[in-house]
Formats: sequence, structure tokens, C-alpha cells
Amino acid sequence: MVSYHLAKKAYVKIALHGAKYAVVSVAGLLDGAGHLTVDDSIPLFHNVLPLTSMLEVALEQVDVYCKQTDSAIVGYYFAHESLTDTSITPFTAKVASKIDDAVGGDSLLLVVRG
Repeated sequence: MVSYHLAKKAYVKIALHGAKYAVVSVAGLLDGAGHLTVDDSIPLFHNVLPLTSMLEVALEQVDVYCKQTDSAIVGYYFAHESLTDTSITPFTAKVASKIDDAVGGDSLLLVVRG
């Protein structure tokens, strides 16, 4: 099992994103400065639909932000609208795979329950 550190700020933002949009699924990026260290989370979508063009724009904007803050995208988080569903959607798997390829295989996919 891989060990990672999730900062309180990142955790709270993920929780608030899920709480604000409790009846739909939510997703976002994990931002950090080190190996599997998550310093912040960047909420992207609620009611996750495979909208590739929106994702590309979001990734470009987050990339610029990361360069300005001397950090990097280290992963992706996803939460279903159902409290018991922990499956990974095909779109989530594809996004996570692309992030993993971009960071050299050391990314984090965080599936949030509840």
C-alpha cells in the first residue's frame, strides 16, 4: 500500500466541494510540491460528465497556477453522488491515467466515500 500525506487544506476543500454538491458526483485535481504529498485540492467539476474540452482548459489553467506557485499536479480526486459507490468511472480512469503518465507513474487517485 502506498503512503501519502493529505494536508488539512486539501481535505477540507474536497469535503466542502462534496458537501456543496451532495446530490451529484464531484471531481478535482490534487496539487503538491513533493512525492505523493498533497498540499491543496482544486475543485473542477460537479456532475462529472466526460467533457474533454472543459478538462483540457481546466488542466491548462491549473498548470499555469502550479508554475506560479512552484507546485505540480500530483493526482485526481473523485466522489460519487452515492455514499456507498466506490467504483471508478471510465472517464475518471482515463483522466487519472493521463495524469499518471504526465508525472511519471507517481500520481494519486483518491476516490472519496461519503
